[in-house]
Amino acid sequence: MDYYIGKICDATQPMTFIRVFAILILADKEMTIFEFVDNGICDQELPVTGGRSLAPLSQSFDCIKTWGRLQQEAFDKWLWRIDVPFLTDGQDIIKFHRRAVLPFITRSTEQSNGLEDSDYSRVEPYMPGTGGYGEVSIVEIHPKCHNFQCRPGLQLHRPEGPFALKKLHPTRNRDIEKDFMNEVKMLRTFNGNVHPHIVTVLMAFKHGDRCCFLFPWADCDLLTYFETKTMPDMNITNFHWVAEQTLNITEAVHHIHFPPGVDSLSPDMKLYGRHGDIKAENILVFNEKNNPLLVLSDFGLGSMHHDWSKSMVPNRQIQATPGFRPPECDMENGHISRAFDVWTLGCVFLDILIWLLGGETLRRSFESDRMAASHPQGLQTPTYFEVIQTDNGRFGFIIKEQVNKWFAELHRHDRCTDFVHEFLELIQQRMLIVETQSEKRARTHDLVASLKTLRDKALRDERYCLGANPYDRPSNVPTIAEGMLSEHAKRHITASHAIPRTVSGPTQLAEQTFEEGDVLIRDLRDRRDRRI
Repeated sequence: MDYYIGKICDATQPMTFIRVFAILILADKEMTIFEFVDNGICDQELPVTGGRSLAPLSQSFDCIKTWGRLQQEAFDKWLWRIDVPFLTDGQDIIKFHRRAVLPFITRSTEQSNGLEDSDYSRVEPYMPGTGGYGEVSIVEIHPKCHNFQCRPGLQLHRPEGPFALKKLHPTRNRDIEKDFMNEVKMLRTFNGNVHPHIVTVLMAFKHGDRCCFLFPWADCDLLTYFETKTMPDMNITNFHWVAEQTLNITEAVHHIHFPPGVDSLSPDMKLYGRHGDIKAENILVFNEKNNPLLVLSDFGLGSMHHDWSKSMVPNRQIQATPGFRPPECDMENGHISRAFDVWTLGCVFLDILIWLLGGETLRRSFESDRMAASHPQGLQTPTYFEVIQTDNGRFGFIIKEQVNKWFAELHRHDRCTDFVHEFLELIQQRMLIVETQSEKRARTHDLVASLKTLRDKALRDERYCLGANPYDRPSNVPTIAEGMLSEHAKRHITASHAIPRTVSGPTQLAEQTFEEGDVLIRDLRDRRDRRI
């Protein structure tokens, strides 16, 4: 008997039987524990991580072949309730059996099947809510069932969390497994260890067919922060915060575009990243010691590319947030490069400055005006650019008229200061650019340098931040980037029965930037076009 007691109670042995014994007690079959021990059917044989199937039970465990149906069902029921997995910080994708009960604390006494049920205790809608490809919730984990409290730099409000749980949606015409592996790759490559303003995934796992991620919990996202802090004070603290956090986010994007150490690799090994979905909802706010920190999150649309292909991704392969998408998404033969992120970052920064000057009310007004059609037959879209027709009847792309008017109005705003003037000019002249032969968007290393200059001036000179200095900024006739529409853009215009307005002005051919390493590809394309 001492032998069996030792086997059951000694947790230091490679084979343990304490969970098996508990299951047998609950199933009123405790006296069969001797048979389980003799046959080596231990806790490690239980199927919580998807190793062994229990259907049918009689084919899985010889010890219960002679049991009745009700006894087998009782064993099966208690097995899943007792064999709860331990969640651990790591790089590997963990696969849990679809019936595994994950250690999320439930609000009711009814059995919960982990991710298969939505009845979590204290699970509230996470601020980013439900997106097109995933749903994020706040969850709490039993403190005895995880080791995330040991992760350096992770501050938990309580031993049980909370944490952010992201579940990918199975959607039509999308390969969810491919999406999952792509996001895992991005999150492993770019995380808080690379830059503190990039979110770090705690674990990636599959629960049955559900693809999931677990992250540190944030207080809110940037959009919710705007809505909560409806009118920021015009004080030096807020200006310093904007200067510091916009620089931090830009540095984070730069680290994605140019991963540390990439220059030391051979050309065939170099991989460069792109986020692909920068927007306020994907920038998390972590409140650390009453100092809100902005952290870039959600790499669901991100990608990694070799140097020779990073500017050659066809726009038809890209899913983008409609309102923030850059013009190349609607261009024939348009390609998505890292300049994509510069455009979307400019959209976010413009929102931040509008909120800084006039709060959430002014920011909402900008959002509403941006939706307005340029003329009665125009297209009502939330984009920052519009498709127009030139005098010769060709299609072109320009910054939306309403957006340019807002830039002018912001320069004239009663609260506008020299800091805001310079920041607005950076966005308008170097970020929200429809690229042509002569006009190109800035790259992140240039933006980082410019924002460091803005930040340093803000820290040195209080009047630079707080001294109101509104003025009329002369408007320039916009250069029209002339180019053909993508098939998607053509279908959208046809379906809406709208006619793009005619705009007069200087034109240049729309031409996207080829980044370093792409010159050879551009030359090959030019030779091909000449042959055609």
